[in-house]
Amino acid sequence: MRPDAFLVNIAWGTAVVEAELIKTLQTRAIAAAMFDVFEQESLPGQPAMGHA
Repeated sequence: MRPDAFLVNIAWGTAVVEAELIKTLQTRAIAAAMFDVFEQESLPGQPAMGHA
């Protein structure tokens, strides 16, 4: 994906590997990501996805 890309995930299941997406966001390989669903619902404590 391009560095100015935005990923929007509304798919249930493992369509997106969250750990890899977190690394991708932290290295600024893409601009942003928005999620409607997560691998684990409800998110525990301070989720990395909320701070990547």
